[in-house]
Amino acid sequence: MEAAVGAASWLLSKVLTQLSRDMVTAYVASTELGLNVEEIKRDLKYTQGLLHMAQGRKDIRDNIGLQGLLQDLSKKADEAEDALDEIHYFIIQDQIDGTHEVIPEADGGLRGHALHGRHALRHTAGNWFSCFFCSSARARHDGDDSQDIANSHGDVVDQVVNLPFNRVDMSNKIKSVVKGIHDLCTCISRLLQINQTAGEWDTSLERPPTSSMITQDKLFGREIIFRQTLHDLTNCTIPSGTLSVLPIVGPGGIGKTTFAQHLYNDKRTDAYFPINVWLCVSTNFDVLRLTQEILKCIPHDKSEGSEAVHNSSNLDQLQKAIAERLKSQMFLLVLDDMWKCGSEGLEDSEFFTFFEECIFGQDKPECYKHDLIGIAKEISKKLRGSPLAAKTVGRLLKNNLSHECWTEVLEMDEWKNLQSNDDIMPALKISYDYLPYYLKKCFSYCALYPEDHRFNNLEITCFWEAIGIIDSGYQNDRAEAIGLKYLNELIGNGFLMKFLDLGHGNYILPDDINRLANLHYFLAKKELCSNIRGIGKMKYLRRLQEFHVKKERTGFELRELGYLKELGGALQINNLENIATTEEANGAELMLKRNLKTLELVWGAEQQNSGSEIIEGLQPPSNLRALGIRNHGGSTGPSWLCDDICVKGLRSLHLEGISWATLPPFGQFIYLEELTLINIAGIRQFGPDFGGVTQRSFLHLKKVRFVAMPELVDWVGGAHCHLFSKLASIECEECPKLSMLLPPSSERCISHTQDINITCFPNLCSLNIRNCPKLSLPPMPHTSTLTHIIVKGDYQEVLHLEEKILSVNGYGGSLAFHNLQKVENMKIEKMSHISWTDLQKLKSLSSLTIIGCKSLLCSEVDEGVIFHSVEQLNLYKCHLAGISLAKLLKCFPALTKFELNRSGEAQEVEEAELRFPSPRLLRYVKISGYENLVLPMEVGGSFQDFSSLQELEFWRCGKIFASWFMVEAGTHQTSKPFLAPLKELTIYSESSVQSMAVLSSLTSLTRLRLVDCDNLTVVGFDPVMTGSLNELVIYNKPDIDDNNHRFSVAAHLFAAVATTKAIPVGSFQQLKQLEVDSISAVFVAPICSLLASTLYRLKFTYDLWMKNFTKEQEQALQLLTSLRNLEFYECHRLQSLPEGLHLLSSICTLGIVGCPEIRSLPEEGIPASLKKLLAMRCSVDLKDQLKRLEESNQDLQVFYI
Repeated sequence: MEAAVGAASWLLSKVLTQLSRDMVTAYVASTELGLNVEEIKRDLKYTQGLLHMAQGRKDIRDNIGLQGLLQDLSKKADEAEDALDEIHYFIIQDQIDGTHEVIPEADGGLRGHALHGRHALRHTAGNWFSCFFCSSARARHDGDDSQDIANSHGDVVDQVVNLPFNRVDMSNKIKSVVKGIHDLCTCISRLLQINQTAGEWDTSLERPPTSSMITQDKLFGREIIFRQTLHDLTNCTIPSGTLSVLPIVGPGGIGKTTFAQHLYNDKRTDAYFPINVWLCVSTNFDVLRLTQEILKCIPHDKSEGSEAVHNSSNLDQLQKAIAERLKSQMFLLVLDDMWKCGSEGLEDSEFFTFFEECIFGQDKPECYKHDLIGIAKEISKKLRGSPLAAKTVGRLLKNNLSHECWTEVLEMDEWKNLQSNDDIMPALKISYDYLPYYLKKCFSYCALYPEDHRFNNLEITCFWEAIGIIDSGYQNDRAEAIGLKYLNELIGNGFLMKFLDLGHGNYILPDDINRLANLHYFLAKKELCSNIRGIGKMKYLRRLQEFHVKKERTGFELRELGYLKELGGALQINNLENIATTEEANGAELMLKRNLKTLELVWGAEQQNSGSEIIEGLQPPSNLRALGIRNHGGSTGPSWLCDDICVKGLRSLHLEGISWATLPPFGQFIYLEELTLINIAGIRQFGPDFGGVTQRSFLHLKKVRFVAMPELVDWVGGAHCHLFSKLASIECEECPKLSMLLPPSSERCISHTQDINITCFPNLCSLNIRNCPKLSLPPMPHTSTLTHIIVKGDYQEVLHLEEKILSVNGYGGSLAFHNLQKVENMKIEKMSHISWTDLQKLKSLSSLTIIGCKSLLCSEVDEGVIFHSVEQLNLYKCHLAGISLAKLLKCFPALTKFELNRSGEAQEVEEAELRFPSPRLLRYVKISGYENLVLPMEVGGSFQDFSSLQELEFWRCGKIFASWFMVEAGTHQTSKPFLAPLKELTIYSESSVQSMAVLSSLTSLTRLRLVDCDNLTVVGFDPVMTGSLNELVIYNKPDIDDNNHRFSVAAHLFAAVATTKAIPVGSFQQLKQLEVDSISAVFVAPICSLLASTLYRLKFTYDLWMKNFTKEQEQALQLLTSLRNLEFYECHRLQSLPEGLHLLSSICTLGIVGCPEIRSLPEEGIPASLKKLLAMRCSVDLKDQLKRLEESNQDLQVFYI
């Protein structure tokens, strides 16, 4: 019933909107119809008011007769709207064609009667002789009308054939519809005034119960994800005491329950989980009921007294019983058919505090404590602890702080419809009911947009106006303001939250789009708007982004803009060099467009000597807010901007590419907020010389841009430098002579030796300096408000501050460290005038990177300099070692991450020791590029004391482990440099590591990478160290242009493992990623069997021996059932891929890089599961095959170079 009431009310409002149009009203009230328009509108408004009051009333919900009448009224209102729309169409056609078929001319009623009589005669004749020549008569009539149009509009008639207007038919139709509406309104009005009772109704969602029994024997289409899920489920590595949750989400009927049943009943699941529980939750999410059912499904001891526990209603007792039964056991709990999660709301006291915050914010009025707090507590109880309900109802109560309003909300019947303890829909419904009727209409039409659709305020307000919610009869700014008001009200009430701009899609406009004479808004890309010929015919248009003056085409003259009286918003006029006379410029009538807010006047890039009279004729309206002028070639600026100023209310001024002898007096634009000057020759100073500067000048200026100003030397503050108090952003770019921003003045603003910049830019937030080599700046940032700084030279940034991140690279100026207290991350490079004492002032510093800076690193650190907050220290191009490094690190007691690099510098011949102070918190250490650095064996030299160390990397050091492999009496040292808890170890290009015995203590490793370790052997390898490995990388890269394979550590390691009769339990059982330089070492049955259940990424790098796969290797490959990614990298002699590759149903990615001998894919093809195939530096034959594969298989992503 509410839908019927709403539909009828809405359609009546549409009819009223149409009747409000002047021309439609004139036609309906014409003598031929003899209708009283005001009386019709009064009846409609009365009925509409009754319908509005009837919405939500329970006493009319079951009134079938009333519902039928409302449906009839909706149909009649729909007919009326169609008829009035049709009239409006013909009125617009009259306006375009210059005819008077619908509304007679105002100079004579006799002509109107004659016109009606002609239509009546044509109507009668058409009915009488319709079976003989109806079509030919209509054709002659259309031809007559078309002739008139052709005389005035040329070729337009060839594109559109006008529809004929039958005045008699239309009159009869309107009379019939109006009478029908009037009769129905009378009946409905009487019924709505009679109270009838109606019963309540309730709807509930019933769901069929489910169980763990498999209802479908076979699982279709989910084999790959089933295997992966089952593997993850039964190979859980989650720490003890942690719950792992696997959500299966999707629309109904997609197979979620069937998938879960097969997982639940798989024998591997049953073997892994001693306890399995299946519950069907459905829509009744009751924590107590579910807890009782879970407890009943868990095995128990006979002595427990289970019946009493199972039937208990004490949730705490039930949960403790479950915990006791599950102690130290793996369990699987399936919650099937979950529609919602019964999350509890906030606690009562916390929720009420939050509810008060939603209503009042921080300030509660006096009336609340004495009169309203009791009602607020009662309403709060009904909101069920829901923050969403609190925000929604809170906004409603905030709008009316009266006892009556709050009591009415408390006593509303919707609270009786609470379905459960967490049902908040009544609260949201009440907030919706309290919306005014026009906002309900606005909100309901938003449902036509897709969920999460993004739109801007112009788009939605234009939409509301187009469908009639906002009366389009308003003036441009009035209608837009009303739409914005509606939008803000909906946001304020919490019904709309997100609004973003849209600009996408490609369209081609029809040539006759200008016949949309009544169009108000045209939202499209700029290039579409600028290509409408004869746009002046769309005289009601309110938005036009761009207009291009085209000398060679008719319909693009500047006078077209003169016809657009309602034009507002932002307008850019391009190609003004095509204007030759003052008359053409005056034809735009820009000065009369009071709705225009932003105007850009653009001449061509190649400046011409444009006369001042042209730009004089382009005077904008006095209330303009933003003005831009680009590439005007004249020597004199317009008087309305430079002399007798008519746009003193400007907020934004953009001047670019001009050469005026006299610039505007910027000081007289007292409301100016943004000023942009680009490529303007002749300006040497920016300051008081421009005249008109008073105490009120520049008080609102927030942003200044100087770009490509070749003669600008300085910005002079003069006597009024203090006026820039609100300036927030300065940008100077390509100003080669600029040397000073507001230098000290002897007249004012400077006392003693105070820096003028501190006085004049107290609120500066952003400073952007690019390619201004002579500019001298004070210590940066000069205030704590300046949080964004970029100073850039010809090639690189020398200073970059972005709130908490600071980078300094060869910056010649000073830093104001007392204004950098929020900096957390700092990088210093090529700086000689920064000391450790300066850096200590950065109290929030957590990460410090120093590149080079010998003067800083070589200097002694003063006593008492401690960096308590620094957790990460990176030293690049640094030659510190031994005692000097240890002393420096003592200043960083909180260090957790340390990186030391000495690449790119000449190195000393003698060895240097790597020493650390007593480490407590270090978790990551990386040492690279130290060719003569040695890790000593004595205390303080190894990593045995690093109890927190998780990750360690050595890159290109050469001698780091030399002391640990000194042979004495034919045996190796038994001590080890690392502690067992180390998780990740990378050793790259390190010749001093000679055997894997040095790693045998690392039983917790999850990642091990050994690359280009020429002297490494597998002597001392212990498989126990692989028990936790997730990633293993072992390969030696051959020398450049050397096809001889170097010693393969991986081949010897896997050969040893394959021949070992008793491999320790758990070895390689966690390995997921493997990269080695020997294909033959991996593709053997013992190794592939060992890796089968876990390995998902396998990469072969620099295998220079392998050519083709043997039968045994093909069979071993098939054992890798979990493999998803397979890659061959720089295997120069490999001639083919495995022939059985297509049988690997789990593979998703295949990579072939630098394997020129591979000519084709396997004959049997590729796996059906393959989603991505990458080939680089491969043979021409293979590329051709991949091209064909890409064309034939649209689902496969193929990349080849």
